[in-house]
Amino acid sequence: MLFEYDVSGGGQVAERLLGDFKGAVQSDAHKGYNRLSGVLRLGCWMHVRRKYHEAFTAAKKGNGLASDALDYIKELYRLEKLYKEQQLSNDERKVARQRDQTKLLDDFKLWAEGNYSKVPPSSSIGVATKYQLDEWERLTNYLKDGRYEIDNGEVERTIRKFAIGRNNWLFCDTPEGAHASSLLYSLMITAKLNKKDPYQAMVNILTELPTAQTIEDFEKLTEYLLK
Repeated sequence: MLFEYDVSGGGQVAERLLGDFKGAVQSDAHKGYNRLSGVLRLGCWMHVRRKYHEAFTAAKKGNGLASDALDYIKELYRLEKLYKEQQLSNDERKVARQRDQTKLLDDFKLWAEGNYSKVPPSSSIGVATKYQLDEWERLTNYLKDGRYEIDNGEVERTIRKFAIGRNNWLFCDTPEGAHASSLLYSLMITAKLNKKDPYQAMVNILTELPTAQTIEDFEKLTEYLLK
């Protein structure tokens, strides 16, 4: 996993990182990603749910539009959980999604379109509904391939500790410190994702790093991070 620091949050950062990559990219609705070309954009239903949950919490009554929206989303996730329990292959999951979720999603879109004009745009329910409609194509692209996920929750869960820490230690003081922090987190989280002991991996890398001379020497150090 790569943690990358840049003073800018603009689209040029995503372009620089992805280069001529032509696959699928899953993200939130950050506008910087709109500069990417030649990729299939995947939205995140977890972000949609979060916005509707905020609207539900803000509502003065328990049942209402936000509750209806959450019921639609709950059904999507129930189906996704079922596919995992059934251990479907990627091809089987694609077929199951298109069979089970196409009408559900169509109904949800019609619901959103029909209700958006009835709510104040600046209200929490208005913001949630607009987010859903603006992101609709990206939110439904996961139906195209069984390898794609309904959200980018796995990444968000992985970086959660970093995000919490970042809020606690404000700040990295200098850009150099931020780059160093990004590098260290990239190494440690990569080790962890590959079921390696991050501490031992760092000990091994830092022990051998001073004697590394060639590209091959540096590449060999990645063995401590990978399966």
